[in-house]
Amino acid sequence: MISRLLVLAGDTAAGSPAARLALEATRALSLTDAALTSASLADYPLPFFEGAESGEAPQNARLLAQRLALQDGLLVTSPEINAGPPAALKNALD
Repeated sequence: MISRLLVLAGDTAAGSPAARLALEATRALSLTDAALTSASLADYPLPFFEGAESGEAPQNARLLAQRLALQDGLLVTSPEINAGPPAALKNALD
């Protein structure tokens, strides 16, 4: 069975170190028999989550969740901001 793996750049800046690392990880993993896909948080702009909200999740949140559900694994490249993940990544995970 071939594993499906999503390589996600957990930063929204084009050409950022996280984006470059995601590209290198994709290149390295292409030598395996995993089925790879790549994405960036910039592909799924989201409003900031502010706790329990009524109504539906934003469309991009649903699209990202659907994409993740199709994968067997996830590799996230991310900078460290103030000893934690960037706000955009934390927001997407929430």
